[in-house]
Amino acid sequence: MNTLSVQGFKIDINHFDTQISKSGRPFRLSGVEIVRTKPAQWVNKILLHGTIYSFRYLDKDEFFAFEFDPFNNFISKI
Repeated sequence: MNTLSVQGFKIDINHFDTQISKSGRPFRLSGVEIVRTKPAQWVNKILLHGTIYSFRYLDKDEFFAFEFDPFNNFISKI
């Protein structure tokens, strides 16, 4: 998966590309982490966890993150 969809807004998960948020702020992928507080689920015979994608705004030292389930469905903004 190279793109996330958050409420209709597409985000490329490429460390090197600066992107622009809906509010016009530049941001970049900062990190990816596995959700270990929820049980893993079988997806196409593979046991998968949910994922949290963290992003950093480049105009200020602020971060935001999104949680996705093992099926790559948006769960919530963190």
